[in-house]
Amino acid sequence: NSGINITGGTFNLQSGGQITGSGNVNVGSGGLLNASGTVGTSGINVHVLSGGTLMGGHYDAGTSTLITGVINGTVTVDQGGTLAVGNSVGDVSMSNLSLTHGSVLNFEFRNATGATPGQDWDHIDLGNTGVLNLGDANAANKITINIDSWMLDNLMHGGAVSDGANYNNFNPQSTYDWL
Repeated sequence: NSGINITGGTFNLQSGGQITGSGNVNVGSGGLLNASGTVGTSGINVHVLSGGTLMGGHYDAGTSTLITGVINGTVTVDQGGTLAVGNSVGDVSMSNLSLTHGSVLNFEFRNATGATPGQDWDHIDLGNTGVLNLGDANAANKITINIDSWMLDNLMHGGAVSDGANYNNFNPQSTYDWL
């Protein structure tokens, strides 16, 4: 099997679902892999190309359920590709993560001072031996990190005191440690 190529559409891998076999998953221009299930049981890698997006699991605040997307391989995000950790605030587990210059990391939080990764803020789990590789990124060739707040119900974006975002405890003048 040469793998799966996702372009110009969405591949929804639901919780409990699995991609098995051999080959890699390539997410190309206009493609979205919504990985709330498991990608690979033995090292299927995900390659996010320019214009592609990988989205991990999510937290359902209504049922207090955390759905973790699991990728049993390396995720590589090329220039112009996007890693959105969760579909709202969420959690994704992977063996290794490689971000190249020009890639985008979308990071979301419900409670900036909360204590629970994947529930209060997006969480990328590389396990005990995983490697975060920032490749060729430097001051001139940057990786973009977008930070977005969600309301406590995790159903919509926050942003103003009038819509409840004042509950997310984010202060742009403060320093945070989301590990």
